[in-house]
Amino acid sequence: MSLVQSLQVIELIDRVISVSANYASGHINLQKHHHTFTCYKNIIGNRKECRFEAPFLPSRSTIILSPMQKEEDGFSGYFKHYKNIKSNIENTDYPDIDTFYFQNNVISDDHYHHILRAGIKRPRVFLRHQPSEKWHNPFNPIILNIMKSNMDIQFITDIYSCANYVSEYVNKSNRGISNLQREIIKTIDEHPEFDIVEITRNLGIKMLNSVEMPSQEAAWYLLRAPMSKSSAVIVTIPTV
Repeated sequence: MSLVQSLQVIELIDRVISVSANYASGHINLQKHHHTFTCYKNIIGNRKECRFEAPFLPSRSTIILSPMQKEEDGFSGYFKHYKNIKSNIENTDYPDIDTFYFQNNVISDDHYHHILRAGIKRPRVFLRHQPSEKWHNPFNPIILNIMKSNMDIQFITDIYSCANYVSEYVNKSNRGISNLQREIIKTIDEHPEFDIVEITRNLGIKMLNSVEMPSQEAAWYLLRAPMSKSSAVIVTIPTV
């Protein structure tokens, strides 16, 4: 992407996406991220990192950055700096960008961009974010004003990530499974005296009561659409 194209893309992003309460039509509370159990799904080990990457790192302006390669000079130091900043912003409030820079030993915008590049694995858009907006999910002001509901709007930088996200979302399993997992843990914690037979029996009951039909499948049934299709027609020929 050329410099001119990059500037045009950034202009578009700033025009359609915001995190500022000034553009939230009084509904900014709908856009505030709160950590829940879903933030830590698929987290390996004892790492307590939100998979949505909240709180979000501030940025003086909207920028598009590519990942820093491990072979680049200074990567190790930048990566360690990135981890320290992520840890600090979780528990510290900063009044402005300059204070954020000063307290986290960031020398300049360029220095900060190097730190950010060391902490990402794919091209990323960092929206114009004040430190006080670290919990605000990105939104479109017009849609938020009309729908008055939470959203997380993003500019896609990778067509393959887009395709992967759409396919996973359409085919994702229902919420009943996540609820089931929590019920199993709750049953074991509350009834340590249960043997494996009793736990299995309770597991079966919870499964029957928890598994839901996805909305996509329900719509398919209601529309009487076929559940499968084939490009080849198979005809059985009697041989007897």
